[in-house]
This record gives sequence, C-alpha cells and structure tokens, in this order.
Amino acid sequence: MSGSTMGHFTQILLSFILPLYFLLLYADSYTTDRNSGYLKCLIMRVGKKEYYKTKFKIAAINAYSVLKVIK
Repeated sequence: MSGSTMGHFTQILLSFILPLYFLLLYADSYTTDRNSGYLKCLIMRVGKKEYYKTKFKIAAINAYSVLKVIK
C-alpha cells in the first residue's frame, strides 16, 4: 500500500473511507436511542459520562476491526 502506483489508489481509498463509513453507521445508534427515548433510560442507569465513553469505545473497535479485515 505504498500509493506510488495507480492500482493501489482504490485500496488506499477503501482503507481510509470504509472505517469512516462504519463509524457513521454506528453513529445512527445514538440518534435512534435519542428519538426513541431510550437514551434517557440509559443515561439514568449508567450515567452520561459512561454512556458516551462506551459509545466511543464501540465505535473505535468497529473501525479497527474493519481495518483488520481489509489488511
């Protein structure tokens, strides 16, 4: 994946764009939680800081696992 040839351009683009795509897909879960009212229940149960920390961890794990599958 040196990027020096045109054949690798698609592979490089895929390895950068695909994790961002999956981060955006997971970001939808926050919107779903908020619109359904489930977010209030979760925050009352685990706390706001813990909720956002867990969401961030899961999103990072998803992006990392996509990178591992690509390579």
